[in-house]
Amino acid sequence: MNVTNSAIGYLRDLLQQATRRDDAAIRIVASAEGWRLQVDVPRPEDATIAESDRPILVATPKVAEALTNMTLDSHVTKDGRRLSLQPC
Repeated sequence: MNVTNSAIGYLRDLLQQATRRDDAAIRIVASAEGWRLQVDVPRPEDATIAESDRPILVATPKVAEALTNMTLDSHVTKDGRRLSLQPC
């Protein structure tokens, strides 16, 4: 999965609001409704997007493979900042 700098910044902000733990990251998971984000602790086997050596976004190998040709981006709407997942 490709992640834009804008999305990394937004995820970092969400993570800082959600927890003060230094070892936490945002995990992307598959659900019946689509993709979902949750705060979690990275695992050794995870695919990891980091900023300054701090994990920001993690995914299991299976989820990372499913998102191989996707780009996660952040943009501002009239309702605030949002994430979007689009094909590359």
